[in-house]
Amino acid sequence: MRVQQRRTPYSWAVFLDDLKAGLVLLLVEIPFAMGIGVVSGMGIPAALYCLVIVGIVGAIFGGTRAMVSGPSVAVAVIVASVLSSGEVSFVELSVIVVMSGAMQILFGLAGIGRYMAYLPHIVLTGFISGIGCYLVWSQAWQLIELGMTDLAVAGICIAVILIWPRSWQRYVPSQLVGVGVAWAVSAFLLSGSQLLGPLQLGLPGISVAIPSLDFLPHAAGAALLIAVISSAYTLMIAQSADAMTGGQHNANRQLAATGVANMAAGLVGAVPGSGQFGAMAALVLGGRTVVAGIVVSILTAMFILGFGPYLATLPIAAIIAVVIWIGWELIDWHLVKRIPRIERRFGAVFLATMGIATFGDPLAAVVIGFIIAGVGNAAALERVEMDSVLSVPLMDSSFLSGSDDSDPFAARAGLLAFRGSFTVASSRKLSELLEEDIRDHEVALFDLSGMTHMDDSAAHLLRLLLRKAGTMGIEVIVFGIPERLHGLLDAFEVLRNVPEGRVVDTMDEAQSIAQRLLAAGDDTGA
Repeated sequence: MRVQQRRTPYSWAVFLDDLKAGLVLLLVEIPFAMGIGVVSGMGIPAALYCLVIVGIVGAIFGGTRAMVSGPSVAVAVIVASVLSSGEVSFVELSVIVVMSGAMQILFGLAGIGRYMAYLPHIVLTGFISGIGCYLVWSQAWQLIELGMTDLAVAGICIAVILIWPRSWQRYVPSQLVGVGVAWAVSAFLLSGSQLLGPLQLGLPGISVAIPSLDFLPHAAGAALLIAVISSAYTLMIAQSADAMTGGQHNANRQLAATGVANMAAGLVGAVPGSGQFGAMAALVLGGRTVVAGIVVSILTAMFILGFGPYLATLPIAAIIAVVIWIGWELIDWHLVKRIPRIERRFGAVFLATMGIATFGDPLAAVVIGFIIAGVGNAAALERVEMDSVLSVPLMDSSFLSGSDDSDPFAARAGLLAFRGSFTVASSRKLSELLEEDIRDHEVALFDLSGMTHMDDSAAHLLRLLLRKAGTMGIEVIVFGIPERLHGLLDAFEVLRNVPEGRVVDTMDEAQSIAQRLLAAGDDTGA
């Protein structure tokens, strides 16, 4: 649902809308956060603390008018993979979380927030879908290990979630009803299911310690992955919220705020967080600003302080069922169904990223997915760039004034006109093709006037091409260099092999030089 709204001054009416949305959203966030706590391996209290700390700090200091922050599945799975290695303690994990928050602050201060949008959507979608697959199979396996009674309790919970009428969803969330029904069944009908037990809830304390210098390099990789995924996830949510509100978020400020929030979460041993889909849910429920998320965080804090002892009889199978449902919803089934119909390169990126995230390492999934996407995009870009370079033979009969060449088809000069971008994607292949084109000419005119962009690889290969022309005895003239490319060409000494006086501004100047060179060749031949 798309909710368009203008930026209006905060008022009592807006607060009431935020309060109502926050109250309803709380019913979704509590069981969701409990499930995230199980997934992360840090425990339910750590996820609830995240919902409070990250939610409030991210809302107050963030750069998005409508944002709900807290624990997210993508980040929780990365945390779980770090803990499952057995090489990191909870105290050391807190250090990693603090480091990830500091990195996010640096991302924001360095102004690279907008570059996070360059993470290919197909990679992020594949990663999130892989996380969903991982949640489904890992939690289903855990249920099987618990036994038939817990399987039955979980099945009842999922069944209630699936059959709950959609029209009632905005008033009473299906997940909450499913957990409640499963709780009642466990208490009165199916005894023997494993229970959550007493939770040590209350005010959190400082749980981070000063790390050793030897630990920091080991922790940097995990911290960077948490920072990147949390940042990408947050900005993806911010963009989605903008699409619903018609607003525009401040990406760098939002990254810095999320970094501060995660540093605070790490200090007290909470799960690191990010923006979450609760932002869209709050808007659909009528929320107008970040106050809806703050309401959720404040009420969660009250829940932590007052209701912890009452959760001891909650069946673990009910929480696992919610996690399985979350995982199922994270899988982009629409894209999965369309794989046979989309371009092969997109399908390969999606399936590779999803598969590695499901059964392998989350960092490897993002890195390999990014590499495959880059290769595929480079191949597509190569075709575009190849089409934008023109190689035109200049007929002597028209190019040379007063030419009396007996061969009407003679073309001793050739024009190479570059249009648009010239990057590593096409530079090598273009270099090979253009080398063949200029081989048959005595003079080659390089027209750079239409070039809009050149990267370092393309500059290097252009320098080699110009040098190759010289070794082949071909006279080279370069003209029309855009002002913005002068620095790059100078830095890589691209024009080092171009004789003095052969770099000019216009086609007319280049033509005049070419005519003199060809005339001089005729005189020498005579």
